[in-house]
Amino acid sequence: MRNPYFRITMLFLGFFVLVGLACLSSGGADPTATSEITVMQEDPAPEPTPTKTETVFDFPDPTDTPEVDEPVGDTSDAPPAYFTEEFEGDLSGWTYFLMSGSDDGMELYTDKGRLVFDLHDSYQWVYVTYDEYYYPEVYIEMMAENRGMNTNDVSLICNYSDEGWYEFNISNDGTYRILAYSELINDYQLIYNGGSTRINTGKDVNYYAATCKGNKLALYINGYLEREVTDSKHNFREGQVGFGVSSWDILPIRVEVDYFLIDLP
Repeated sequence: MRNPYFRITMLFLGFFVLVGLACLSSGGADPTATSEITVMQEDPAPEPTPTKTETVFDFPDPTDTPEVDEPVGDTSDAPPAYFTEEFEGDLSGWTYFLMSGSDDGMELYTDKGRLVFDLHDSYQWVYVTYDEYYYPEVYIEMMAENRGMNTNDVSLICNYSDEGWYEFNISNDGTYRILAYSELINDYQLIYNGGSTRINTGKDVNYYAATCKGNKLALYINGYLEREVTDSKHNFREGQVGFGVSSWDILPIRVEVDYFLIDLP
């Protein structure tokens, strides 16, 4: 004998199955349908405007310059001792200092392979030194072009140390001086001064060179030996090398240094 409750249960199950199928056929989502997606278009980024910039080298002010000996062993990464600086690459081995005036009224930067001294205040005496080596004997040379007023000095320095230095100071008015700066007395002392017709005055180019063999000094102007002297008072034996530009009381001063050569004498 069949169970009547089983039959009733099956009828109810059939009814719910039919209702579910009807719902799917009338209100279910079509799996093949696609929704339209609206993409928000951003405005394109503006093209950068080309601008002319000049690289300004902020040379740190040297407060303590240790002596650096010649490298030994593997020198593949050692800075060069003898070379020509053309102011187109890394200048981390160079620093500057002032003996007179403030650096607020000056600019020191590279432009098209030249180191430019733009001095806008009176009596600014700016020096640049190569800090990697001390030289007991050295030949140094530079090319300087005057682009400002005629009242400026261009200097070569050697044997720079905590004792002082030797300086070859050439004025654009046709005169020159060979000096010793002594840290002991905190002042310049004259070794020799004179005039030279070989100095190109005005807006012109000059080649200045010097040799320093201990206290034996020689100045060259535009390829000619101008003066040889021996300093027996200060006797600075060795040191760093460098160069400088100075202003006086007529402005502006602009001197462009094309290169600085360091070599054996």
